Amino acid sequence: MRWRAFGVLALVAIATARCDSAGEGRVLEISATGIVKGLVYLDRNGNRQVDGADTVLRGVRVRLIGVGTLDTAASVQSDSAGGFRVPNVPIGSFVVALDTTTIGDTVRLIQLSAAQVVVRPGDSLTVTATISFPAVTVRAARQLPAGRKVFVQGILLSPRPAFGDTTGHLADTSAAIRLTRMRAAPVAGIGDSVRLLGLTTTRDGQATLDDVVTIPLGPSGGALPTVVSAAGARSANGGALDAALVFVGDVTIVDTATVPGTGVTPPPTSDRRLTVDSTPADTAGRVEVLLDAHAGFTGLVLAPFLPDSVLNVTGVLVPAGGGRWRLKPRIVSDAVVR
Repeated sequence: MRWRAFGVLALVAIATARCDSAGEGRVLEISATGIVKGLVYLDRNGNRQVDGADTVLRGVRVRLIGVGTLDTAASVQSDSAGGFRVPNVPIGSFVVALDTTTIGDTVRLIQLSAAQVVVRPGDSLTVTATISFPAVTVRAARQLPAGRKVFVQGILLSPRPAFGDTTGHLADTSAAIRLTRMRAAPVAGIGDSVRLLGLTTTRDGQATLDDVVTIPLGPSGGALPTVVSAAGARSANGGALDAALVFVGDVTIVDTATVPGTGVTPPPTSDRRLTVDSTPADTAGRVEVLLDAHAGFTGLVLAPFLPDSVLNVTGVLVPAGGGRWRLKPRIVSDAVVR
């Protein structure tokens, strides 16, 4: 009986030990995993931060790939709130990758808050994926094929209301560009720092940004005009200064004419066209200066602009066809008769 009792106790002890071991295994199995979760969103204003201007993206596939391998450890899709969650991720290091075929061909992955994660027991890690349009310099935007949607940032040379139509001009340290079909709001003023979202295209043989959304960034120090001769303004220095802000000094008004207004907003207007030159007798160097009524050039303001008057003028260069550009002052103080 004593041996039998000992045997029973031994069996009980073994069984208990197995149960304890099994429990330990379960605890280790649970604690030896972690969670990777996050958000996939479309950055609509280009500030690379989640805010009220942005929208979430559904159906974007997120993969965890073991570091040093090509093995996908897990694959999930973002839900209707843009969120994703990968439970029971084994401990280890993983590359976070987005399947770009699930985000379309007009946007791209701009940044991941963590391109690689190290999962430790019990971890809950968060990754934010920013999807947006590329941000480029003005010069780069001018060189892109038509149909590319991009962000550019710079100083607004002329805003949407300046000429009574939907055009504007922007410059950064690399170049300037004309803006077409600028959306009405929000409005920024001359010299403001802005970020724009637009579609690359061409107009009048020059690169432009079309269907432009403006994101004001605040006042800036403004932009200094490039000093050119009348002949340089006429050719935009061989096209290199297309859409740029330039200054032409000490030119003589050789002719004036009233021409139909170019603006599309009411009321209908007439503009004043000046033909100016540094050397009046040399007709090859003459350039047109268009005083737009929407920019304030109306009534008595036009009185000083007479033939033989000497003019200092600042404005943006706009293609006029035939390899010529015209200069358009943006406000009344841009054109001063001496």
